[in-house]
Amino acid sequence: INSASNWDEFREGCGKLTISPQNFIYGDIEGNIGHQQAGRLPIRKYGNGALVTPGTDEKFNWVGLAPFEKMLSIYNPDHEFVYTANYNEDKAPNGVLIAQDEVKPYRQIRIKRLLQLKEKFSTKDFENFQFDYFTEEATELLPLMLKYMKVKASTKLQKELISLLENWDYFLNKKSVPGTIYKIWCQETFKKILIPLIGKELFDIYYESCPFELKRLFKIYDERIEELGDILLEAFNKTITFLTEKFSSDYTKWQWGNLHKIILTHPFSQANEAAKILNIGPFKIGGDPNTLNNGFYSPLNNFGVVVGPSMRQIHDLSDWDKSIGVLPGGQSGLPFHKHYKDLMKLWVKGKYFPLLFTRKAISNNLEGIFKLISH
Repeated sequence: INSASNWDEFREGCGKLTISPQNFIYGDIEGNIGHQQAGRLPIRKYGNGALVTPGTDEKFNWVGLAPFEKMLSIYNPDHEFVYTANYNEDKAPNGVLIAQDEVKPYRQIRIKRLLQLKEKFSTKDFENFQFDYFTEEATELLPLMLKYMKVKASTKLQKELISLLENWDYFLNKKSVPGTIYKIWCQETFKKILIPLIGKELFDIYYESCPFELKRLFKIYDERIEELGDILLEAFNKTITFLTEKFSSDYTKWQWGNLHKIILTHPFSQANEAAKILNIGPFKIGGDPNTLNNGFYSPLNNFGVVVGPSMRQIHDLSDWDKSIGVLPGGQSGLPFHKHYKDLMKLWVKGKYFPLLFTRKAISNNLEGIFKLISH
């Protein structure tokens, strides 16, 4: 793949992969683009892989592995862009099931909409895309929640907070107050619906991995809309109580970043209190699992961020020396080294450093030279 000079050679390299399926995005200096899935996919005799099956009966065996020719392959599509965010819009292209997606489609939807805005994009546009905190999930879900609950709101505070939600721009950045209210309201609604059905122990186990969808749970109440309204109102009041006790009765202090923080935790930092100096952070950030700038968090562990972009890169195929990137932490893994954590603030702020490519550009921008001399 690294030595490919055209689409055919690129696909030939992808065809040699024996890993679990991955998405590969292709671009070349001629302006060609492509999306190729590669790896190994099983063809099953039974089921779709979503559930555990017995290994004691041949009827549950695999027929074999799908040939590479059956994998999703897109080259120079008519809409003139390719994109992926770990979601398969077509779960079985060419008749071969890729996977039963656990992730939701909202990040994929957001990318597609951004790429449809205009024909040409700058490096700055892609910087903004990678740092994007717009939540497509909230645009779909929040109006439903307000519709069912709004008529039941009676207090001044309830009405003020509802007004905040109605006027929210749907950007879940670290300073967002309505974003915080929305996220906690969702959490409290999940609790009100699910704990009576499955119990708190099961709820805590599964809620951590976010497998539930409120929109689907609302269908339970298709014939009991009044009851759903009551549940949403109770959850809304629980949200107000939670945030008041956590921060203040002054709701301007309910900013998402005050709750949603990231710490890069060093493995040795658990040894004792002094060892926590090895950690990097905390930093307030925006996002959630469904924003382009992923901020997957643990609701059972103080909303701490546990998943985010491990590397951001933007490449100009017409001039590789114009490439930029950033990673959380620093280039050095040595605590107290000046490059141990110097990139973290860039990462938090959506900034980048040059990813130089040619020998000349690198030589002209050296900080130093590290020599290994044998004796």
